[in-house]
Amino acid sequence: MSITAIIVFLTILGIMIFFHELGHFIVARLCGVRVNVFSIGFGKKILQYKYKDTVYCISIFPLGGYVLMAGENPMEEKTGDPGEFYSHPRWQRILIALAGPVANAVLAVVILTGLFMFHYEYYPTNDAPTIIGHLDKNGPAAQAGLMEGDKIVRIQEYDNPVWGTTFDTLIKDKLTHVTQIPLQVVRGDKLMQFTVKGDDQGDGPIYLGIAPQEDTYITSIDTDKPAYLSGMRLGDEIKSLNDTPVSNITEVIVFLQKNGDKNVTVQVVRNNAPLTFSVKPFFDKTGNRYRMGFGNSYRVDYKHLPFKDAWQESIKENERSLGFVLLSLKSLTTGHASIKQFSGPIGMAQQTTTVLQQKDWLYFVFMMMAMISINLGVMNLLPFPILDGGMIAITLLESLIRRDMNQQFKERIYQVAFVMIILFTVVVMYNDILKLPVVTKFLQ
Repeated sequence: MSITAIIVFLTILGIMIFFHELGHFIVARLCGVRVNVFSIGFGKKILQYKYKDTVYCISIFPLGGYVLMAGENPMEEKTGDPGEFYSHPRWQRILIALAGPVANAVLAVVILTGLFMFHYEYYPTNDAPTIIGHLDKNGPAAQAGLMEGDKIVRIQEYDNPVWGTTFDTLIKDKLTHVTQIPLQVVRGDKLMQFTVKGDDQGDGPIYLGIAPQEDTYITSIDTDKPAYLSGMRLGDEIKSLNDTPVSNITEVIVFLQKNGDKNVTVQVVRNNAPLTFSVKPFFDKTGNRYRMGFGNSYRVDYKHLPFKDAWQESIKENERSLGFVLLSLKSLTTGHASIKQFSGPIGMAQQTTTVLQQKDWLYFVFMMMAMISINLGVMNLLPFPILDGGMIAITLLESLIRRDMNQQFKERIYQVAFVMIILFTVVVMYNDILKLPVVTKFLQ
């Protein structure tokens, strides 16, 4: 994890938190709630300016910010001041609480709309019918009886899926630990039924051992792993391994598992020129397989979108991110997912390192910003005391019973919630540390 990655991640997180708090600030002022402090950053104030009733300041730790509203702390005694938060009607308090998450959602849509107007990346393969171009002969799909050339016409509840739908479905299956994948396949003029027991080990979607017909380009590469150290770089197109032609990432993975840790002669094409490298694979315990240390994705095309199309694609992409977040939370509450699958600040900073290694790293930084903004908005809407969603839930409950809850009872709820959030954060960060390459290597 580099210092650059940490700085980039903290900057992204700071921007997201700032806009979250800005949402609270704007709606609070519109409702007539007095805002005592609006701070960019936390800790000791280094610059400040008071305008009317609000102190605007920059604090020493420039990570996000906070809004301090008059009478906001539910454990403080109410004075009846009309400018205090709890002096306002419950519906206004709910609007103020909602404003932060809504600001994050709006920001995510705006970020991707602006990005897609200047640089929209799309994978032609995602819109192609799910016709198996390559099949891992030892993979789950082959063992179930599928063959190259088979056309998948139904996966789960989706009819006539394209590859994009298939990949998303397998990601959802991974999140919910569904490994028995029902498929309907057309082979020639026959409609056939299969149930494939997918492999949910390692990163990415459930592994079936199927892939479209595609070239193999390096789209991410770890600078401390054998591929990079041997001279391979982003954008290289892999042509063969030990003189065995490979035409997609599945064939590369299969070859490496058979080859083990023996040296591999890798032939690539870079800028239309053939190059050859000798690479010694390593065994990745996280993914439970041999690797050389690079990532692959399918062919990417680029274009500029007009505003309307960019807006629509932004909505679609953010809905997709929202769906994955909600599915992850559902899986956690139903016991289908483990807390180990969640990433905290350390894990996300590590992911930023990977993002910065991408060929189009700036594009993926903006995509990451939108994703974090959506995550921040959703997490704050959870009906848990201290969070915005908890305040909304308590306010709605008080509306139903038509009176405020007992103050001492409220204090106990907030104290317990605070301890639980701290414990959750500690567990997530502990898991993040265990996933760090240096720690993983030490524990091997």
